[in-house]
Parts: sequence; C-alpha cells; structure tokens
Amino acid sequence: PRPAAGGGLRREHQRGAIANILARAEAPLLAAAVPIAAAVRASPVVGSDETSARVGGKTWWQWVLLSSTAICHLIADTRAAAVVTTFMAGARPQVWVADRYAGQLGHGAVRQMCLAHLLRDAKYAIEEGCTVFAPGFRLLLLRAVAIGKRRDRLKHSTLAQYRADLDKRLDRLLSGPEPKPKAARR
Repeated sequence: PRPAAGGGLRREHQRGAIANILARAEAPLLAAAVPIAAAVRASPVVGSDETSARVGGKTWWQWVLLSSTAICHLIADTRAAAVVTTFMAGARPQVWVADRYAGQLGHGAVRQMCLAHLLRDAKYAIEEGCTVFAPGFRLLLLRAVAIGKRRDRLKHSTLAQYRADLDKRLDRLLSGPEPKPKAARR
C-alpha cells in the first residue's frame, strides 16, 4: 500500500493497530509473567539492577530481577527499595547480587557486590590516575570472574584453594598505600 499524503492518517492508523495488538496481548503476557516471577522469587541467588527509563516524558525506573533461570523486567515510577520488596513478596534469597545503591540493601541473607559494577568502578579509578590499588583490584576481580565461569567444573577443594588465594591477594592490596583522593572519590 502507498503512504497517505503527508503520512498523518497512516501513522494514526498504525498507532491504533499497535495499541490494539498490545491490548489483546496484555492478559496472556501478564499470565506468562507469573511463573517467571515465581522462579526468580524461589531462587537461592537473585541479581538486581535498575536504570532510568523515560515514560510519558517523565523519569521512571526499569528494574531487572533475575535468577539463573528467569529474568523479570519491571517499570516503576520510583527507584525505592519498595519496588523490590513488593516484587519479592516476602521471599528472601540466600544471596542478593547488586550494586552499592541503598535500595538494593537487605533483600537477601547475604549481599554479593556485582562484579561488573566493581570492575567499572576500578576502571574509573584507573582512568582518574590510581596506580596503586585499582589496577590490582581490577586484576583480582577478573581472576574471580574467570574462576566463576569454571565453577561448575571445579571440585569444592579447588574452589576453597582459589578462595584462599583471592583472599590473600585482596589482603595484600588492602595493606598497601592508600589511593590518591582524586581516584578514590567515585
């Protein structure tokens, strides 16, 4: 079909068609989301992050909550911890993996700092001139990530040895000189 002169009528028709498709899809999509959310809530390890999203010209928040088998995306008009508390509906995983944002505190029995966020922070510190702590910390994190990728193929005794080695390396880093204030500000 040819576009209408000026395209205005055709665009309105397309918007209406898209709105109708989304309206028809709403109930099946909401029903499909129920077991996905349940899988995240039942997981012993849950990861979470949030980022801003524009909705109707206003800043809202896109939350991602995930397990090893399921991922839920939520859009909320707030970045508050209540979004997570409401979603988790009383479930409390053994481990909560997130960045350092306060809204991510207290949702799991143990909190694991997100290694990707820590790597990003180490990169920022290196870019700001830290030559003492951040480069060694970055290498330590990369080693931990590499070990994690092989975790399912390693014996518990091997993992314990790797953990002890990582702990020793971190202790050496922490006992070194303090980073320069400019690089430590982030």
